[in-house]
Amino acid sequence: MVSLAQEVESHTAEVARQVRAIAAADDGLLVLFASARQLREVRTRMDGAREGELFVQGELPVQEILAGHREAIAAGARSVILGLASFAEGIDLPGRLCTRVVIAKLPFPAPDEPLVAAACEWIERAGGSGFAAVSLPRGATRFQQAIGRLVRSVSDWGEVIVLDRCLASSAYGKRMLAPVPMRVLVA
Repeated sequence: MVSLAQEVESHTAEVARQVRAIAAADDGLLVLFASARQLREVRTRMDGAREGELFVQGELPVQEILAGHREAIAAGARSVILGLASFAEGIDLPGRLCTRVVIAKLPFPAPDEPLVAAACEWIERAGGSGFAAVSLPRGATRFQQAIGRLVRSVSDWGEVIVLDRCLASSAYGKRMLAPVPMRVLVA
């Protein structure tokens, strides 16, 4: 039997492998993580990244990350941003600044967030599903916001790659994909 820790480690190793492979062939890459721990672990495994090619949330202020990313792309270099949920909303990376978005894990809210836990408990006491009523809609909204980083105008293009197999293998994953107006790769 595989432990949860082993599953997390295996997924993190696979995310790092995939990000290195995708980054080698891309202009502007945005990699979004649901966990700061996983972001840091993948960052340590990106040891082959050249100076000015890898921008990591938490290592620099957001505006410096975005400015460095823009400068690298303008100079014809590759650039990779590793970020958390705040990079899935409110940043504008049009054109070559973002040609691929990689989502390491589906962005569900943490079940122990006080408001989420309270809402789920209330719904479950009434006989409903807290996950279906609270976590799934919030996760779907966050997922759509992450995808929105890729397409900022009618001339934008690219790919969304999700490294969470639950998207393809679960009923809720199919519900999350239904409103997405583009092809999403699940690796």
